[in-house]
Amino acid sequence: MQSTITAVLGPTNTGKTHYAIERMLAHRTGVIGLPLRLLAREVYDRIVALRGPSVVALVTGEERIVPPRTKYWVCTVEAMPVGIGADFLAVDEIQLCADPDRGYIFTDRLLNARGLSETLFLGADSMRGRIASLIPEAQFMRRDRLSKLSYSGEKKIARMPPRSAIVAFSVDNVYAIAELLRRQKGGAAVVMGALSPRTRNAQVALYQNGDVDYLVATDAIGMGLNLDINHVALAGTSKFDGRRHRYLHPNELAQIAGRAGRFTTDGTFGVTGEATPLEPEWVDAIENHRFASIKKLQWRSARLEFGTPDALIRSLEQVSDHDELVRAREADDLATLKLLWGMPEVKDKIDAGPDVRQLWDVCKVPDFRKVSAAEHASICQKLFDFMHNGGRIPTDWLAGQVKKIDNVAGDIDALSKRLAFIRTWTYVAQRKDWVADAAHWRDETRAVEDRLSDALHEALTQRFVDRRTSILLRRLKQKEALVADVNENGEVTVEGQFIGKLEGFRFQLDPSASAEEAKTLRATAIAALQPAFNLRSDKFYNAPDTEMDITEQGGLMWGEYAVGKLVAGADALSPAVEPFVDEEAGPEVAEKVRRRLSHFIDRRITAQFEPLLALKNDETLTGMARGVAFRIVEAMGILPRADIADDIKGLDQDQRGLLRKHGVRFGQFTIFQQLMLKPAPTRLRLVLWSLTANLQEFPEAPPPGLVTVPAVKDAPEGYYAHAGYRLAGDRAIRIDMLERLADMIRSQDTRSGFEANPDMLSITGLTLEQFANLMEGLGYKAEKGERPKVKAVVPTPEAEKPAEPATDAEATETVPVVETEAPVEAKEADTEATEPEVEVFYTFTWAPRRRPSAPRNENRGKGKPKGKPRGKGKPDNNKKFSARPPKQEKPIDPDNPFAALLALKGK
Repeated sequence: MQSTITAVLGPTNTGKTHYAIERMLAHRTGVIGLPLRLLAREVYDRIVALRGPSVVALVTGEERIVPPRTKYWVCTVEAMPVGIGADFLAVDEIQLCADPDRGYIFTDRLLNARGLSETLFLGADSMRGRIASLIPEAQFMRRDRLSKLSYSGEKKIARMPPRSAIVAFSVDNVYAIAELLRRQKGGAAVVMGALSPRTRNAQVALYQNGDVDYLVATDAIGMGLNLDINHVALAGTSKFDGRRHRYLHPNELAQIAGRAGRFTTDGTFGVTGEATPLEPEWVDAIENHRFASIKKLQWRSARLEFGTPDALIRSLEQVSDHDELVRAREADDLATLKLLWGMPEVKDKIDAGPDVRQLWDVCKVPDFRKVSAAEHASICQKLFDFMHNGGRIPTDWLAGQVKKIDNVAGDIDALSKRLAFIRTWTYVAQRKDWVADAAHWRDETRAVEDRLSDALHEALTQRFVDRRTSILLRRLKQKEALVADVNENGEVTVEGQFIGKLEGFRFQLDPSASAEEAKTLRATAIAALQPAFNLRSDKFYNAPDTEMDITEQGGLMWGEYAVGKLVAGADALSPAVEPFVDEEAGPEVAEKVRRRLSHFIDRRITAQFEPLLALKNDETLTGMARGVAFRIVEAMGILPRADIADDIKGLDQDQRGLLRKHGVRFGQFTIFQQLMLKPAPTRLRLVLWSLTANLQEFPEAPPPGLVTVPAVKDAPEGYYAHAGYRLAGDRAIRIDMLERLADMIRSQDTRSGFEANPDMLSITGLTLEQFANLMEGLGYKAEKGERPKVKAVVPTPEAEKPAEPATDAEATETVPVVETEAPVEAKEADTEATEPEVEVFYTFTWAPRRRPSAPRNENRGKGKPKGKPRGKGKPDNNKKFSARPPKQEKPIDPDNPFAALLALKGK
């Protein structure tokens, strides 16, 4: 029967490969050649499922499974046994005849490979013209796409729809995109041509099973890999083809984009990342499958001459006499042949045709390593040396090479390199005439490849797949109930995966969860947390008050967890509570938490405001005393006297006595309860006042123990009084210490003026300059002056001796301080030559202003002393004015830091 030749042409997803499998199984024997080892394994598995493993062979460069009763051969195009006389023969992706690297092999199959009964060439419509020209007897079958393919434009990776494949054209880009998908989408499977079938199948299973919704691949995905892909996104439109960077042609892009939409499901394609949007004419060509015809096919002569290496090289470089066939560029095997023939040690071993044929067989070992041409040539030379004159590769040497590779430790790059290296020895092990025990070495190298493949799959999954998301997505799609567990620390796990933490009565999602999974994880966790909410609310209701606290911002804490906050209530002493409870916990839990927090805050106010509440509840207070008490309670224990001055004047002594029994102090500036100035009541008072004042941010209480503090910038009105301080100039002074200062000033002549004594400076803890600013803030006028400084007398052994009578002039001089660093004669000379040391002093007079709390002018107190001089002529700056005769002072203590000030008294 005459063999029929049929070209089955059409775009992707037309069922061409499926049709070829059906036709092959309709014959007694058959051979099908496929462009990729991965695709060959996929087709092999399909035919084994239909006919069983005993009659199906798989032959690739690195894998050879040939049962004794083989009827159907599934191969890569390079490994096709074209001379076995099979009834049926098919070659897939025949348009690869134009490929610069492998095209000559496909062209050879187009011209020379035939089945006894039927031959099929499967591929794109762009090959119709060349097939018709080169094979006039060929018939053509047009197959239309089963689904619609449409362009969806540009999409960011973050907005990529599920069931999408993102195609990049370098390993680095594949890894970068997969890493981004892991962070934003939970993970992605990775498919590249360099992966072993075992690794590739494991990665594809992640995608096909729904463990991940995204696939990142190289353009190897375009070679007939059939996956459930709805959208294909191109991350680039150019690639390095082994020689140079170039832009992809529309038909190449169509081959990749056509992976979207399987069978009758429509698909879309677009661009992402750095890829520029496709031109409208390109989009139209891809959507409607209209491409320019292929004009030239790659060709290399199949008639090789093995007389000498030079003759072999000439035959490989021969030019075709057909104008549609162009000589292929130099392939790896030819380049290796030239390198080896240039080595003297190889030339010495070539005597006749068999040596040349053996050398050519060695040169055809694929360069899986892709390290360098010279490195690959050195391996081929070693193999040729072993096998020259009928020898074989030594078993010990081969075992050592395999052992060095058999290591599953390392990262993705290290494992990928070892896989490439083992493929070389897997290829070598397929040659029975090269190794002593081919079956053993096939099994050994295959086992190493499997171990490395599994390790690589695990490394890829660990790096690019979030296992938690993978498990949950699979369970959700299978509509399985998810079970959440909560440990004693509040950590929530689902299917053994940590998803968040129960903080108080609110579930906090794991911060590392992606935005897409967050909603599902939260809903799942909340649904399973109801029992935990009930148990926790019971535990909280029975917890002691010592486990709870109030923050300075009004937050309510239970241990380390925030369980609520205070909100404004009917009055300052009756705040309301807002519990922090997830809505999913239920109203019963929320009410129980609110009730317990209300009990806590009531008891806290009762304990810390005990003096204030006692004043509020004292029924013996009547009349004006009752009104003053009400105002004090309303102000939470601290009230500026000016606010109720008239009411205070209306109090008689008995009423004042009743109020003093409750610790009320009637100060010059403030009416207050001393116990309410303690740190704990102060912090609570500020919180309660901030609630009633409706402040967005509550001011903090001053540090405990400080008499004065720097003024708070932009402090809200009323802050200082409720903090227990009064603003005076650039600082605020605690009100009880202010009253002590007022008591000291009360004995001074505030009309004529007075100076600060050491006790005033001591209780305020201020320098003289700071004290002057404080007094100005309190309504006093501070006049700055200068005068000679009186030095304190330091006793010396000479001073203890009887002094000689002094003259009248000497008696009027100030006793000098003895200085030991210079002779006495030199010091006396220096004293006469230099001016006396001066000191600064302030005179304070009462000068109330409308705004006593306003900060003083920074220019005040600087320059010349103010005030009108008495008498005529220049003022005497050394003269001190006093309203009464000076008191008899105690002897000056030279160790007193205020000795200089004390020495001025009486002068």
